Amino acid sequence: MICGYFSSTSTSLPSLSDGLARPGPPDQAGCQIIINTSLVEGLYAGPHLSFIGLDQGNVRLPQALIGRGEVEVVLTVNGKLANTVTISVK
Repeated sequence: MICGYFSSTSTSLPSLSDGLARPGPPDQAGCQIIINTSLVEGLYAGPHLSFIGLDQGNVRLPQALIGRGEVEVVLTVNGKLANTVTISVK
């Protein structure tokens, strides 16, 4: 599993101003994560529970990525493309 943290000036994944967790399950429907051209399973997308304004995304890495070295991670939230990042998979 990989856990990524991101902040945004948009309201794609709005955080509560008081820092409290949103009631109910997170809305992951608008999130898509592609690693090395493959769609991966998203486990969580929503506000970080301890830091106001910080969002968190957790994804399960497929075993096929083992030993691939550097791969690109592409995140799209509600149709808005985030900056592509590169991670190293051992």
